[in-house]
Amino acid sequence: MGESFLFSKANDNWRAKRKACSHAFYKERLVSMIEVLKDKLADSCKSWLDQIQEQGHVNIDISQEFSNIFTRNIINIAFGEDVTNEKVEIWEKTDLEGINPMVLKTMPFGQAIRRVGDDTTTISLKLKVTNPLYRVIYGATGKSISFSSTERTLND
Repeated sequence: MGESFLFSKANDNWRAKRKACSHAFYKERLVSMIEVLKDKLADSCKSWLDQIQEQGHVNIDISQEFSNIFTRNIINIAFGEDVTNEKVEIWEKTDLEGINPMVLKTMPFGQAIRRVGDDTTTISLKLKVTNPLYRVIYGATGKSISFSSTERTLND
């Protein structure tokens, strides 16, 4: 989140990101987004209560649940309806190094969105943490530096 427009310094890059997103932050738009979020939270609570009634208990991985709620919320806002469970085909890496060929997989849209995000984060972290220069520069400056075009693409 360090490079997002919410947390970065007010510079030209920040102004460009803020301008690109400004249409989403009108009062009427925010009210609509909050209503969608409330619906998604209510759906999750109902699901948990149903599980409690059926099984007498429920185990909740709160980070996964909030990831699911967030994904469904964003999808609903972006597409006007919750298409989280619609099936899509995506090409997926079978290894982080990219040595093996990618495979075509069918999965729910929400899972595909999370998978792409997880893969991007994992690859970016792996590239950075394994680079000894990154650790030195980050430790000294607190700034995340991209050394390769792949890292810059992932950051963008």
